[in-house]
Amino acid sequence: MIVINKNRFACGEVVVGYESILVHYLRSKPVKIVQVNPMHTKRMKEVNDNSPLKTDDKDPWVIADIIRLGHALTVVVPEGDAAYLRRLNNARERHIRERTALLNQLQQLVFLIFPEFKTVIKDIKIKTARYILRSYTTPQSMGILNKETLGEEMRKKSMGKFGI
Repeated sequence: MIVINKNRFACGEVVVGYESILVHYLRSKPVKIVQVNPMHTKRMKEVNDNSPLKTDDKDPWVIADIIRLGHALTVVVPEGDAAYLRRLNNARERHIRERTALLNQLQQLVFLIFPEFKTVIKDIKIKTARYILRSYTTPQSMGILNKETLGEEMRKKSMGKFGI
């Protein structure tokens, strides 16, 4: 718990600087909230004592110096719909990264099992590629088909883009 006694230190205003997100707790306190970029903290430590090593003993002093110099960032805390939108956007970005990683893994696996697949179908995400992979899961199952049958299936699924 933070106990702030402005009179004891003869302060007109209390400024709290931090690296991590303590905003939701500090918003209810009578303090000005600023944020310090962790990269600035690291660089300022290097300037002060020419040492890039991280020691927690130095951090409060360095952060206080950054705030004193006026290089802290003001904090905008979204509330209501803006906070909800920020959480949705963060979730969307996280899921896009996960989807991309999974597609890359799938593509690597498909090209390992079917090395010639990339010469015929460049993009594994299209409907034709998904249909072929779902219908013929092994090279042997695809190998027993004659070229005309497979070509006709691909032509129908791709609406004429692919064929024999």
